[in-house]
Amino acid sequence: MRISSAIRRFRAFEDGSLSVETVLIFPLLAWALSAMLVFWDGFKVNNNAIAATYTVADLVSRQTSPITDDFVKGADKLYAKIVQNNNDNELRLTVVQMSESTTPGGDPEPRLVWSHGTSGLPAREKIEDITAMVPLMAVGTSMIMVETASDWTPPFDIDFASMTFRNVFFSSPRYVPQVKFDNGGDDSIGFVYDDGDAA
Repeated sequence: MRISSAIRRFRAFEDGSLSVETVLIFPLLAWALSAMLVFWDGFKVNNNAIAATYTVADLVSRQTSPITDDFVKGADKLYAKIVQNNNDNELRLTVVQMSESTTPGGDPEPRLVWSHGTSGLPAREKIEDITAMVPLMAVGTSMIMVETASDWTPPFDIDFASMTFRNVFFSSPRYVPQVKFDNGGDDSIGFVYDDGDAA
């Protein structure tokens, strides 16, 4: 009897500040939940972009025949598929070869062999723009440079700015000394600076 009376009294008790606390804390909880979803989505897209860049680099490194514009466009589509991002994505492939210095007694120097970009990303034209990024290489060897960019927009408007995730990955050719590019003589498709055979 005492228990039932206590329950009835508790149920009829209307004092307290629960409604006030709810009004104060609910917006903060909603913002925190939205922020967690935004951060999770951003990290997911960034991680996917890194994995996609590595995948494209591995794919290109396995080619034994000269790749074409269609191949690069296909690699771009593969990259976008892995990233799972509805915004713009860009891809650029560049092959760099280490050559003997043009000055007597100088250090070996990297040089551009060919470069091709997609989605409006222009081909590389100056080796000086990427010299600092080129890893150590033996004279006569070449590496494939894969550059990607993925625009990301937060799924919720919580005053978190949009950003572009950029990644650069270098890979050595697996089965041939150098992966070549065939633009059919059309430099508007991609620049082939030389055949890359000379060290």
